Amino acid sequence: MKLSYNAPFVLTFTLLCLLAYVISGITDGWAAREIFSIAPSASLTQWSTWPRLLLYPLGHAGLDHLVSNILVLLLVGPALEEKYGWKKLTIASVVTSLFTGIIVVLTMHYGLLGASGIVFMMIVLGSFANFRKGEIPMTFLLVVVLYLGNELAQSFASDNISQLAHLMGGLSGTLLGFMMKPGKLP
Repeated sequence: MKLSYNAPFVLTFTLLCLLAYVISGITDGWAAREIFSIAPSASLTQWSTWPRLLLYPLGHAGLDHLVSNILVLLLVGPALEEKYGWKKLTIASVVTSLFTGIIVVLTMHYGLLGASGIVFMMIVLGSFANFRKGEIPMTFLLVVVLYLGNELAQSFASDNISQLAHLMGGLSGTLLGFMMKPGKLP
């Protein structure tokens, strides 16, 4: 028996999140605040915002936040990698991060960190597992009603959770589910 690096994107992303968490701990939270997050005062005219649009999913507010995101990623991600390939899943995650980050910067005045948008994208994308042209999967409808409906309901809570990031991740997963074709990129 030997270990298999069976899901390159998911495993690499997980390791990067763990590394960011350790670095943030060693720096007493400085790295989480200054590198692995989008600041509440961020503007798209600031050059420092643009790298953060790709780095914020690696940062997490605490161990519970990190573990909850990583567990779902590890459960859903490998099946998506098998269906779409690691390159498409990487592109989908980058697009989701940029889309979510830009929307938050343009419309909200709070900080953003964590992989929740990517996780929600994967949850919704995973509901397209048996998608056939001309059909809408019932699993997709249930995921939208349960997960995204809950996020809409929670969006008025004062809980330091960006439901907008979850909703943007779900919207990304929906659009990608209808647009992406299974199979690996050459």
